[in-house]
Amino acid sequence: GNGKLGVTYNGSKTYVTAVFTNSYNAEGEAQLFAKKADGGNLGDRKFAFVLKNENGEAVQTVTNIGADQTATFNKFTYSDLSKVGSYTYYISEVKDGQEGVSYDGHTATITIEVTDAGNGKLGVTYNGSKTYVTPVFTNSYNAEGEAQLFARKADGGNLGTRVFNFVLKDKDGKEVQTVKGVGKNELAEFDKFTYSDVSKVGSYTYYISEVNDGQEGVSYDGHTATVTIEVTDAGNGKLDVTYNGSKTYVTPVFTNSY
Repeated sequence: GNGKLGVTYNGSKTYVTAVFTNSYNAEGEAQLFAKKADGGNLGDRKFAFVLKNENGEAVQTVTNIGADQTATFNKFTYSDLSKVGSYTYYISEVKDGQEGVSYDGHTATITIEVTDAGNGKLGVTYNGSKTYVTPVFTNSYNAEGEAQLFARKADGGNLGTRVFNFVLKDKDGKEVQTVKGVGKNELAEFDKFTYSDVSKVGSYTYYISEVNDGQEGVSYDGHTATVTIEVTDAGNGKLDVTYNGSKTYVTPVFTNSY
């Protein structure tokens, strides 16, 4: 009635300004790995890797990793902006005491930097790089063993104080060693064969015979003893040996008479 039109807003003369509230969040993830190198005579042996945090606490252990295989740790999920920051982890191999195995003792240090990419994603870097470089752990397996051969001069035969010599030859007839001065009922003891690594696995044939040195009145034993040594890997850091198929060496006996 005064030349003006009155207005109300939702029934009120006072306008309540509408407020619109937005929120922003970002997410991301990271994942770590470790690789067991191929080679090193590892066979089908399996190994374990442990991931620890910056306080030295175990986060996860991955087991049953063979040669040329990769240990995959669980993903780290960063669910919101509060996760932006720096996280340091340590990866090492578990020394589980497998016989004959040399373990890789190094520890890989990985620092994950989590940053807001501004597009709803949290970016991650590994030691300053967007690309994760998988640490490689190298083990090796070795085994050792030894064998020894003997020959015996039989007692009796009126030999008195006479002494004799024995020769050991390889499969090609080449002299390996001669042991001298062996009397009746004594042993000729040849030097040990030492097998220093798994490359020595195999078969070795030797021949033991008495040296006919022409002592007057002596009848010599002309036979040759053949001994085949089989070297096998026991799988526990030791090389096993057999002599003509037996674990027990049977000393050949040589009988002379005068």
